[in-house]
Amino acid sequence: MTNDVFTQKERNVITLLIIIFLSIILFFAVRGIIEAILGSFVLYTIFRPWNHYLIEKWKFKRPLSAVILIIFSFLIIVLPLVGIGSMLVRKITQILENPEWINNVVDEINRFAGEKLDQPDILKEKLSNASAYIGGIATSVAGGAAELFLEITVMYFLLYFMFAHNLSFERGLLRYSPFKVGNAVKFGNELRNITYSNVVGQTFIAIVQG
Repeated sequence: MTNDVFTQKERNVITLLIIIFLSIILFFAVRGIIEAILGSFVLYTIFRPWNHYLIEKWKFKRPLSAVILIIFSFLIIVLPLVGIGSMLVRKITQILENPEWINNVVDEINRFAGEKLDQPDILKEKLSNASAYIGGIATSVAGGAAELFLEITVMYFLLYFMFAHNLSFERGLLRYSPFKVGNAVKFGNELRNITYSNVVGQTFIAIVQG
C-alpha cells in the first residue's frame, strides 16, 4: 500500500503544467531575439543550396563556406536595408530640425484650399499629428539601434553554426520534429518554397514600385 499524495495521472498533469509555465518564462526571456532566430532560419533556407554547392562541388571547408555566405548575405541583404534605414532616419531628423520648407509647402496648400475649398487650415491638424507621429518614429528607431545590432549579431552567430554543422542541424530538426520523417521533409520543402516565393515576390514588387 502506498501513501502517495498524487496519483500518476495527477503527477503527469503537474509536470505538464510546470513545463508549460517554464516554457512561458523562457519565451518571455528570449522574446527580444525571436526575430533574430527567425531571420537565421530564413537566411539558412535561402542560402542552403549555395552552402551545399560550395562544400560538395568546390570542396570548401564548412566553416569557410559559412563565413563566405555570411559576408555575402550581409553585403546584399543586411547592409542595403541598414543603409536605407539610416538614410530615412537622417531625412526625418533634418525635417524635424529644419521644417521651414515644409511650412512653405503647407502655407501654399492652405492658401489654395482656402481659395478653392474654403478650408484654409485643412493641413494644420494633419500636420501636427504627422509631426508627432514622425517624431515618435525617429525616437523609437534611434532607441532601437542597439537592439537591432544585437539581433543581427545573434542572427549571424546562429547562422554560422547552421552552415558549419548543416548535416547535424538538419538531422536534429528531423529528429525533434513532431511529424514523421516523410512529412517533415515535405513540410520543409513547402516552407522553402514559401520562403523563396515571398523573398522573390517582394523583391520584384519593390523593384517595380521603385
